[in-house]
Amino acid sequence: KHIARDAGIPSLTQKHWTVLSFCREDAATTGTPPSLPRIAELSGISMKELHELFPGEPGELAARIAGLRTSGLSL
Repeated sequence: KHIARDAGIPSLTQKHWTVLSFCREDAATTGTPPSLPRIAELSGISMKELHELFPGEPGELAARIAGLRTSGLSL
């Protein structure tokens, strides 16, 4: 929650948690954080919504808030 607040997201909604849970589960399975297109395709949250939920770099921001290593990744 602190990372989200620092990134300009004052509170996490159920849709945020859906994305964060997906990112964690997918990374546990694949060994790397999911790409933005993969998140949109498999989480049920559209690309447009992802950009609204996680402004700026949605894939990287979602992975960072989910607690995943993002350094050097192209999301």
